[in-house]
Amino acid sequence: MGGGLKKPADAKFRMIPKKSALVWRSVQKSSKIVWATILLIAVNLGVGIYFLIRKSPEASVEITTPVLAIEALKSKSLYFTPQARPFLLARTPQTLTHDDLDAQSERSLAFAQATQNPVLWRQLDRKFHFDAVLLCGDPVTYRPLLGHLLDTGDWTLTYLDHTSLIFQRPPAHQWMPADLDAIRKKFVSYPTNERVVFLVQLAGRLSAATQFTLAKQCLDEALKLKPRSPDALTQLALYYAHFGQWKQTLETADAALAGDKNYQPALITKGQALLAMRRFDEALKVSDHLMEMAPHDPQILFLHARISHEAHAYSREIAALEVLIQQAEQQKISTSGYRIYLGQAQAASGAALPALEQFQKALAAGDLSPEQKNFVNQCVERIKSRM
Repeated sequence: MGGGLKKPADAKFRMIPKKSALVWRSVQKSSKIVWATILLIAVNLGVGIYFLIRKSPEASVEITTPVLAIEALKSKSLYFTPQARPFLLARTPQTLTHDDLDAQSERSLAFAQATQNPVLWRQLDRKFHFDAVLLCGDPVTYRPLLGHLLDTGDWTLTYLDHTSLIFQRPPAHQWMPADLDAIRKKFVSYPTNERVVFLVQLAGRLSAATQFTLAKQCLDEALKLKPRSPDALTQLALYYAHFGQWKQTLETADAALAGDKNYQPALITKGQALLAMRRFDEALKVSDHLMEMAPHDPQILFLHARISHEAHAYSREIAALEVLIQQAEQQKISTSGYRIYLGQAQAASGAALPALEQFQKALAAGDLSPEQKNFVNQCVERIKSRM
C-alpha cells in the first residue's frame, strides 16, 4: 500500500484484472470528489458531525428535549426535522397537519429527505409556504439544509439553544449572541453534570451555526466544571477538526477515551482524525472496533466505508455500503450516493458488471447533482470502453 502502511486483511481484493485495474485508476482520480460532495457527512466534522451526546436518565427535560425552542416557536406553516415530531405532538399539536401526525406519510417522508436535500426542501417550501423552520436533533442529520439556510438571504436565524435552531422569513429579529444570556441563566443553578451537558450541546449547535468562538467559550467553561468530561473533550476535538488541526483532534479524542475506551463519539472522532492524517491502518482498526460495537449505526457504517475505501479494504467497504443501502431503502430515502460509492468499490475489486449496475441505478434515480451525474457517466463510459 505504500507509505509504510500494512496490508489490510482483505488485500486479495486488490488483485484486479489488468483491464479492470485500468478502469479503476481512471475512476479513482475522481473518487475523492464524490466522497466529498455526495454526502456532507464526511466533510463538516468540525461542526458537530458524529457527535452523540451522552444523556443521564435523571437529566431534566429542559436539558434533553427541545421544550424551550418549542415554547419560543410561532408558526402557521412549520417545517420541522423528524426528531421534533413527538415533542411538537405533546406540546403544540395545533402546529401539525394531519399528515404530520403519521411519520410514514408522504409529507413526513419528504420532510425527512429534505434535511439532506435543499433542492427538495425548496420544492416543499413552494408548495407549503413555510413561515418557520425548526431544526432539532444532532446537526449531522440536517447539515445540508442548515448550510443552505445560512447561506441564502431569504431566511433568518431567529433562535438558537442547546437543542434547536429556528429560522423565519424576514423581516424577523435576527439571533444575536446576546440572546444566549437568558437561556444560560436558566441553567446556572443546575447540578454540575447537567450544566456540562447543556454547555457541550450548546457548543455543538453554535458550531453548526458557524459561531466557533462562542462554541469554544462554552467548551472551556464545561471543562472547568468537569476537566475529564468525555462529552466536552469530544466536542473540543470536533472543534479542532473543523480547522483541520488533526494532531490536536487526535490528542483530545484520546484524552476523552482515557476515561472510557469504548466511548463511541470519541472513537468516531479519532477514526476521522486518523483518516485525515492518512494513517489508514490505524483508522481501520478504530472503525473495525466501532463496527463490533454498533454494526448497524449508519454514521459508523459510513465512516467504516470511507476508511475501508482509503485503506483499499474493499470487501469491508462493500459490506458496509450494502447495509447502508438496505437501511436507506427501508427508510424510503435516496440510495444514489451510497450506490456510487458501492460502484467504485466493486470496480476496484474487479467486479465491472456489478459496478455498472450500481452506477446505472444511481443515474436512474434522477436525484444526482449535475456534478455527480457527470462523474457517474464518466465512470460508466470508462468501464464500458475497457470491457
